[in-house]
Amino acid sequence: MESWYRIQSGLIAAVICIALAVSVLLRRRGHVLFRRFAWFNLNLAAWFLVDALTLSEVLSLRMGLSARAMVASLLPATCIGFFVGFAAEVTRLTKTVRRFAVVLSLLLLTSVVVGWPVSPDWQQWAIFGGLMTSLLLALGQMSFRLRNLESRVDRTRLKYVIVAGLIVFA
Repeated sequence: MESWYRIQSGLIAAVICIALAVSVLLRRRGHVLFRRFAWFNLNLAAWFLVDALTLSEVLSLRMGLSARAMVASLLPATCIGFFVGFAAEVTRLTKTVRRFAVVLSLLLLTSVVVGWPVSPDWQQWAIFGGLMTSLLLALGQMSFRLRNLESRVDRTRLKYVIVAGLIVFA
């Protein structure tokens, strides 16, 4: 019975993420932050959808783990891309962090496609390590940005995003 709740919550989360992404993309805003938010939400929607399909046994366990690994390998690039864009300051550090996230995502995706490491457990740990590294980079970068903000409203908004990020990914 527990998996049924996980299937339903995964599907609901996927629908919400898709709705947010489509809503943002259909608006005629050319701002980079909105596009990055939409890509991040589409990546999360894919994660929730693959999880629900694997739990409902529509996808075999092996296929589900592979699909989940591919989707998870793209999360560092979309996550860091959004959070760096949210910081709204383009510096050498933010460019380096974003490039690192893209390279990390490409390395993780390549390792999943090639099938390295051979053990699925080690592959899951490598992806987990990549996700945690990208999350810590994103939160660390926003914390550095928080120190330099002069606007009280922007500081409060960024604090909420940092705390929400810590709670969600804890």
